[in-house]
Amino acid sequence: MIMVEDGDKYLIRFSREVSFLNKAKLVDYLQKVPDNSAVLIDPLRNEFMDRDIIETVNDFIASSQARGIRVYIMRDKRQDEVFKDPFRLEMK
Repeated sequence: MIMVEDGDKYLIRFSREVSFLNKAKLVDYLQKVPDNSAVLIDPLRNEFMDRDIIETVNDFIASSQARGIRVYIMRDKRQDEVFKDPFRLEMK
C-alpha cells in the first residue's frame, strides 16, 4: 500500500493483499489527508482485503464530507459491493 501526494490531491493505492496488519499504515495515511482536499483510493490491484480495512475506509468516507474531503474510489464490480459510495453520502 502506498500514498502519493500532489498538492491537495492524494492517491492511496492498495497492494495485492491488505490485511489487518496494514490497518495502522492505512489509518496513518488517512489522517494525513487534510481538510478540503481530494483523495483517490485505488483498490483495483487488490486480491484480498481484511474486513478491518474495509471498515476503516468506509468510516473515512462517512466522515470525509464534514471535513470537506472529496473521496473517489476506483471501482470494479467487487468494489461496488465493498465500499460506500461517497457521492450518495453527499445527497443526504
